[in-house]
Amino acid sequence: MEENILTMPRCKFCGKTMIADKELLTESDAEEYAVMHCNCKMAEDYRLKVKKEEEKEKDKEKIRDAVAGIAEYCKKKMYVFEAEELLVSAGEAVLNGIVENISVNVFNVKVTISMSAKGVLKIKRSYKESAVMEVL
Repeated sequence: MEENILTMPRCKFCGKTMIADKELLTESDAEEYAVMHCNCKMAEDYRLKVKKEEEKEKDKEKIRDAVAGIAEYCKKKMYVFEAEELLVSAGEAVLNGIVENISVNVFNVKVTISMSAKGVLKIKRSYKESAVMEVL
């Protein structure tokens, strides 16, 4: 069993040493602990960046789940749906403010991705079915 000796980590930004409230196994763990608990401006900025990245990953997972639902719907309708990655990328573009909204037509399914006025990402699926018969 490894000996836990890193109990006084140092912030990589300001150098402040602190007493850890837990035993840390690696120098990397110790550095991360110090940065996440230090009150210097650079550590605060780092924590904010990490939090935004974590939220972005959660949002991407929600987009993937929504797109998977659309793919499942298309599968039930017997359509080959190969636009999942396109729709995920489109959702990320809307989420990041690169574009305001995107509409994609795949067979008879139209997917519109937009940001609501409240800042909520909306993914709308519309299905249109029609039939034309030629007589004579």
